[in-house]
Amino acid sequence: DLLDLFKEFSPIEETLKIRHDDQGRPTGDAIVACGTQEEAFKAAQLLNNCDYMGTRICAVLISPQWINIYLKNVYILLIKEN
Repeated sequence: DLLDLFKEFSPIEETLKIRHDDQGRPTGDAIVACGTQEEAFKAAQLLNNCDYMGTRICAVLISPQWINIYLKNVYILLIKEN
């Protein structure tokens, strides 16, 4: 699963959110938080444009304010199919 891809970057499991369309199908977008800025930055660098289960993904470090959630001292990655 997607958390396995991030396991070396200390993902916070309960923050993983996979977006779904109106029919309940995954849209290809997800977010996950890492415990430190360094881990999230490293994950974004190493996983951006990597192949995950046959799909090239984009991993980008974003701010919690961009997604209208409050997660104190947490750094968020946006994962999107390329």
